[in-house]
Amino acid sequence: MEGRGGDHREGHNVYGLLQAEAAYESLCQYSADRRPFIVSRAGWAGLQRYAWTWTGDVECTWAALRTTMATVVGLGLSGIPYSGPDIGGFQGNPGGELYLRWFQMATFFTFYRTHSSNNVEHRTPWTYGEPYLSIIRQFLELRYQLLPYFYTLSWEATQKGYPPVRPVFWGTIDEPALWGVEDAFL
Repeated sequence: MEGRGGDHREGHNVYGLLQAEAAYESLCQYSADRRPFIVSRAGWAGLQRYAWTWTGDVECTWAALRTTMATVVGLGLSGIPYSGPDIGGFQGNPGGELYLRWFQMATFFTFYRTHSSNNVEHRTPWTYGEPYLSIIRQFLELRYQLLPYFYTLSWEATQKGYPPVRPVFWGTIDEPALWGVEDAFL
């Protein structure tokens, strides 16, 4: 692009899409009997054909937790059905209550991982002690119970384009009061 007077901004996100596509095709050729699983942090329209994504390296705050709901719902409505956060946020050190709330929220998302920057305090569910550990264990068990439901939601995403994480107005679009709700989801 630079040879014709353009610069990388024209292809920045397209590059991420093409990289995910190349990885997908390569994995299909390498192991044709297995479905590839790719997580990409960049992409363009069509990324959902090749990869999952996450909400980025967000800070460990209550505001970021709230924003994550709207981000995941918005990605789903935009055609990216499989996304979610790093549980607890990425940058910073969440207290037990904040980590628990991230864990509870993420239990209902398709993307489900606890992860953090390498320059923060060690973060695993058991580092927070009780009562957090028992509650986290209950939500992890709930997650396993919901796996058949997640399979159904994934089937709907592939067959009908429905996002697995849905805005609260999904079933009742004739309720304008629900259109702007960004701190809850189905």
